[in-house]
Amino acid sequence: MLASAYRQHALAGPHLYRLTHTRPLARPALPEGLEDRAAMPLARAVHGDIEIARSFWAFAHGMVTLELDGRFPPGAALDAAWRTGCEAFTDLLRNKQGGDAP
Repeated sequence: MLASAYRQHALAGPHLYRLTHTRPLARPALPEGLEDRAAMPLARAVHGDIEIARSFWAFAHGMVTLELDGRFPPGAALDAAWRTGCEAFTDLLRNKQGGDAP
């Protein structure tokens, strides 16, 4: 699952995660098309719905940041919180498409 890979990546390298995700993105310095290519896996996962993609990325980034910063109470069921968030997005996709979502 994409969310699991995102979380594992952040937890495996918290300093790199913070370095690459906590400052404004210098878009003019990026090679043309790089940002779109980087977003492609998430865009595909949500069937091209950019608003859901942005919302899901915000959810995942917020969850990871709070986890890295130790902001959840001791013993908090973070796996369950991730699962619940992912299920909510899956349900949203199903409802928008009137069928099954991945």
